[in-house]
Amino acid sequence: MLSKELQGTFAGRKNMTAALLIIDMQKAFFEDESLGNQQDFLIAACNSAIADAREAGIAVYLIRTEHQRDKSTWTLSMLDDDQGFLFSGTEQAESVDDLDVGGLPELVKTRDSAFFGTDLMDEYRQDSLDASGIRQLFSKKRA
Repeated sequence: MLSKELQGTFAGRKNMTAALLIIDMQKAFFEDESLGNQQDFLIAACNSAIADAREAGIAVYLIRTEHQRDKSTWTLSMLDDDQGFLFSGTEQAESVDDLDVGGLPELVKTRDSAFFGTDLMDEYRQDSLDASGIRQLFSKKRA
């Protein structure tokens, strides 16, 4: 069953199709202890949302950040620091273990935005997806 939060997000929107975007759930982002402590919670939350979306027939997209070693995709701060991150084909760039990504279409991005330089907007147009319902999940420290 679609969670109440997701039901509320798309309530009253007719002739539009919802989509769930799972963004940057990659191993590298959980190397830092502060996020590493939240990894199990975030994986469970994402897996629950994925299961709800699949059950409701909602499209789910896995969106990952990857960069090339040749610096062609690096951000300005990466270039300033001369420090690359999330290189294609590395374990750092892989999805976290236990994330239910089986069969999900993947989009690779090189910037913070999932729309810049990706095919996401084309997917939205093709599937008549409702871009106004996009939400981000922020982790809150559990007491």
